[in-house]
Amino acid sequence: MNMRAVSYGPATAADAAQMAAVQIAAWRDCYAGFLPAEMLLALDDRRLTAALQGALAKPDAFAVSFAARYHGRILGFCHAGSAMFSEAEGSTEIFHLAVDPDVQDQGIGTALFVRTADRLWDLGGRALVVKTWAQNQIALSMFSKLGAELRDHETAAPAGRILPSRQYVWPDIELLFDRLEALVGDGDRTLQGPFNRI
Repeated sequence: MNMRAVSYGPATAADAAQMAAVQIAAWRDCYAGFLPAEMLLALDDRRLTAALQGALAKPDAFAVSFAARYHGRILGFCHAGSAMFSEAEGSTEIFHLAVDPDVQDQGIGTALFVRTADRLWDLGGRALVVKTWAQNQIALSMFSKLGAELRDHETAAPAGRILPSRQYVWPDIELLFDRLEALVGDGDRTLQGPFNRI
């Protein structure tokens, strides 16, 4: 795949079906053997499509959604909004970040994340939180590399199991960009893609 042909732009409700397919594929690939098999098998594209349509339509001063596209096909997406469990002014949260397993490790997730964080900053967001299961090593590595503060916590999952998850926090979104600029300036090739603030 020619990565220069990948474009990034706002995601809309019309993209929800493709976004749902990407998220289901990403979860089944990443969390096999970690999340209960019955939970992964039960993931329903129609239900998730409807949920994403609702999330994209929800009024929120910090609602931001970006998609990565390759000739019309959505390769990944990122969706954010006001933080769920914080009343602090300017607190924001990444709710969905998923990339098709066939094109992971090529910088698409990082590019989506950076664009979303930048837009949140433009909208007045100041703090950023993101949560993920502990099995998601690609995401854990990216968040750590971008200077987030790690806060462990456990989250209940279906089938009555308590599974380890991770919460990463940037108390100031500007710190994320300072870290990113330092990494790119140092020639870190693991951060691929166009990361100029837009």
